[in-house]
Amino acid sequence: MWYLFTYAKDTTSILVCSIISGFFLDWTRRGAMQPMVQNAVRPELRATAMALTEFVNGAFASVVIILFGNFADQFGLSRTLLILTSGFWAIAFCVTPLYYLVYPKDAERLRAQMQERREIIAENM
Repeated sequence: MWYLFTYAKDTTSILVCSIISGFFLDWTRRGAMQPMVQNAVRPELRATAMALTEFVNGAFASVVIILFGNFADQFGLSRTLLILTSGFWAIAFCVTPLYYLVYPKDAERLRAQMQERREIIAENM
């Protein structure tokens, strides 16, 4: 990312750096958030939980884009993109481990609920 925002000047270097970064930019959602929602929310509520999560993420991103647009006007696009990506990656790096304070209890509660459902279904068969 640093190379992309500071030194990439021609189309080829911008394209190569963008493709490489694209493989890694979405890890917090695909690698942490979605599996946690899958393992902590009842099946009938998973789509709603993911939709609300995506809505909040999108709303937050929209506000951040507007704020950083003003920042870019004052300090330049390269510096703004570098701060934006590095800053939010640092925040994600610090916040994502905090999910594990509540996640194990929520996942265990869901497993217990699913076991109760299996027992009810097995009794009625």
